[in-house]
Amino acid sequence: MSPAETVQQAVAGQQSAALPILLDSLPAETLIEILSYTDFETFDHIRATSQRLRSVTDLHWYRILPSIIERDFHPVKEFFDTLFDADVPDGMTCARLLDFCRVVKRWEAEYPRLRFASVPMFSRSLRPHELGRLRQALYLWWKFARIFHGHATCAVENSVDARRAYMRQFSSARLHEAYDLWETVRRAVGGRVCPSITAIMGLEDKFLSKEAGARIGWGDYPVNSDIVNTMMKLLPDDILHLLVYRHRYATKSSVIDFIRFRHPRIEENVATFGEATVNVFRERDLSFLGPFSQAGFPEPYGGILDHRHLRVEARRVVHDGDAGVGDANYPGLSSITRRGRLEPNL
Repeated sequence: MSPAETVQQAVAGQQSAALPILLDSLPAETLIEILSYTDFETFDHIRATSQRLRSVTDLHWYRILPSIIERDFHPVKEFFDTLFDADVPDGMTCARLLDFCRVVKRWEAEYPRLRFASVPMFSRSLRPHELGRLRQALYLWWKFARIFHGHATCAVENSVDARRAYMRQFSSARLHEAYDLWETVRRAVGGRVCPSITAIMGLEDKFLSKEAGARIGWGDYPVNSDIVNTMMKLLPDDILHLLVYRHRYATKSSVIDFIRFRHPRIEENVATFGEATVNVFRERDLSFLGPFSQAGFPEPYGGILDHRHLRVEARRVVHDGDAGVGDANYPGLSSITRRGRLEPNL
């Protein structure tokens, strides 16, 4: 046997006798270092694999999660602004931070399915920079819902002027992307959570009676539109729950009970996010940039998604520097006066 073969045989024997190195057998400091380089999904899965790993992550989450958040949830400032506004009025805990991160990640997974639902031939995963736009849009929408849709812990002026003033702090490019998310979700709520009677009868057997359709559907226009807009006042995590777990609610009343439990004041008025966004576009004389026309939505390009042509994509840079701009004297749209509703017979 040659010297090389002798060495190889000896090494092979040592390797076969060596015990495997288990992740949860590593020192805590080593684990903390390793976990801080993972993505959020990997971190979340690892902490569920053993009691020791969960214990280490629960004790040292404040050392592990900052770098993960920096990579996976940027823009970081807006992430924490939204987190503190939405979920941690009495202080941040590991459980609350993880729950918030899970909601953001679930929206990253659900948004493409909702966005391409009507154009499945264009369906694809979002690119990294598109995921960044989606998170920015989600944070903006979440904070608006807290402030103006009755979720905020302190009373604020909720008028047309106050909502427009709030939206002016964002650039037209940011508002364009946020409206994309909001309109995508609004249409999904109208199709999956509370479809109209006409939509139900179009899906079911043609011999379905109007009365039978009314038991399943949520009224017809304009009543159905009012109901959808009222539901859009929920926080994004509650709307996500309804979209993902709609099958758990067998009746319309069970859906309504969930909504009223989560937001007892939800029927005081209807959603105003879309109105406030379009008002600012009109103030800036950019109504032609309205993210979608009623006839064209949903285009498989634009908004959060990249535009099809570079010439159009260049508008993002042009319209990303007008934050704070707006004509406060512009008449805008009419104020919404109808109160919200969750049942057609109200």
